[in-house]
Amino acid sequence: KVTAEEAQALANQGKPVVTAMKNDSGHGHVQVVCPSQDGSYNPQKGVTIAQAGRNLYDYAYVTQVYNASLSKLTYFAHR
Repeated sequence: KVTAEEAQALANQGKPVVTAMKNDSGHGHVQVVCPSQDGSYNPQKGVTIAQAGRNLYDYAYVTQVYNASLSKLTYFAHR
């Protein structure tokens, strides 16, 4: 487990990182954290992700995909 800021930094270094969203009333969701275009982390927008689901994104901020609270997200990285 890592923080959101660590997740973005590790993805920017090319390390494999995912984020998982817990959904208490149904299934959750997992996305790949991708390197940010400007090399930074935006705490208001969250990490940058790629994901497949109802909508496909090859690059988006996690808050563009969910209306969920960022506190429901957990980040996992392989160092």
